Amino acid sequence: MTKIPFNVKYRPQIESGEYKVVTREDRPVEIRIWDLKGDFPIVGVYFDDKNNRETAVQVTAEGRCSIKPNDDYCDDFFVITDEPELLPKEFKVGDVIKEKRCTTCYEILEIYKDGSLFLDGDFTIPPSEIHNWELVNDSPKSK
Repeated sequence: MTKIPFNVKYRPQIESGEYKVVTREDRPVEIRIWDLKGDFPIVGVYFDDKNNRETAVQVTAEGRCSIKPNDDYCDDFFVITDEPELLPKEFKVGDVIKEKRCTTCYEILEIYKDGSLFLDGDFTIPPSEIHNWELVNDSPKSK
């Protein structure tokens, strides 16, 4: 199973039960509303074990609970799937990438079957975090 960023285009698969929705921390989410007005049209509910209560979260059509770029301190939604064609395919071996909120660049040395990226900094980016990275064209490593 692979965790990829949520997108409203997966609604039919989510409603049919083919795909599951989870928070960043892998808490199961039930989508209750799909069409509110404004920037946050989707409402999902998950059980918060820590506080022993259900918590409702409004998100964008892309599953983001904040419109601030790179705000990783909220309960974004993700989709659980095992369909490899849904994995991000924007990167290839040899590309130089960086985390969107950072300046350090890394070269992709290998892409694993599950879509994880192995980088020259001797670490791996899981598929669920690839959306936080971007291609760098003007890095010294890319020349």
